[in-house]
Amino acid sequence: MPLILTALVSLIVASLSGFISSHLTILVERKKLIIDLEKAYRVELYKKRLDTYSSVWEVLGELSEQAVEPLNPTKAVQVARQLNDWLYSVGGLYADKEARRALLDVRNECLDLQNGNTSMEEIRALRDEAMDYLRRDLELEGLE
Repeated sequence: MPLILTALVSLIVASLSGFISSHLTILVERKKLIIDLEKAYRVELYKKRLDTYSSVWEVLGELSEQAVEPLNPTKAVQVARQLNDWLYSVGGLYADKEARRALLDVRNECLDLQNGNTSMEEIRALRDEAMDYLRRDLELEGLE
């Protein structure tokens, strides 16, 4: 009888050991898969942002003091419309929350210029802030 009991205990211990080992392996592999998926997502998001941010960057460039066409209320409304179009297209989907908020602020200030409720300096300050957020989304540093 003790021999059967020893064999039974050995069987139970071996089974539990195998179960725990396989379960831990599954958990480790699952964690690796999740990490790999998160990395792939971040890389894809980065690529999409690179593709879409260039167009809004050009729009923001129209607010520069050195722009070909000087900033005036009519030009500001045009820029506001372009920003609005970008925000409600693919670009706005990929932009970080802070970048979207900053671009909305620029858009709103551009519209306020027509009513005399803001200044070109305020618009340019908000533009600079929006550009900082876009650069941060792309993890670019320098020239701030």
